[in-house]
Formats: sequence, structure tokens, C-alpha cells
Amino acid sequence: MHGTARNVINNYLRVRVRRAECELDPATAYAPNLVEELESAERRRLVRLELESFSLADQQILLLSLVDGHTLVEVAQRLSMSHDAVRARKSRLLRKITKKFERMSQKRASTPLT
Repeated sequence: MHGTARNVINNYLRVRVRRAECELDPATAYAPNLVEELESAERRRLVRLELESFSLADQQILLLSLVDGHTLVEVAQRLSMSHDAVRARKSRLLRKITKKFERMSQKRASTPLT
């Protein structure tokens, strides 16, 4: 009987008590753009696939220099390579990635939306 009374009172209060309403701040009412999120996820997937096609040494050069922020001298020391070899490989890899994704971007831009 005590439980039933408690439920009846809670239901009464839930119905009768008004909840405060307020305007939502546009900055806090963020609605994600699902198309942009999907495109971004697809780009990340494609870049990851491209990076996996590189040799382990090339992957390490890019990771250490671009992600971890090490200088090319530090990367060369860590990988027991010459500075010139690391610089040349990084340059070649960046050109390759840029060229590939530039073409993909151009194809996408030329494809009409339906």
C-alpha cells in the first residue's frame, strides 16, 4: 500500500509540476552535418588505405614527422637513415599522396549532384 501511494503521488507531481523552459543557445544546439561527417570518415579511410600501401619505413617517416612532430634529423636518427634519404622519401610520399587525392577531389568536383 505504501508503494502504491508513493507511485500515485509521484505521478501527480510529474503531471502537475511544470518544467522550466528556456531558449537554446545556437552555439550549444549543434546539429552535426551527417553528409560532412560521412565524407570526412571516407577521406580518413582512403588516406589510411593509401598509407598502408607504403613500406613500414615510409609509414614511420610520415608518422614521426607529421604526427609526432619530430624533425627530419630526429627521424633519421631513430630510423638509422641519412637525413637526405629521410627528406627525399618524405617529399616523394607527400607528392604521391597529394597527387592522388587531388585527382580524386577533381573527379568528385566534376561529378554532377543528382
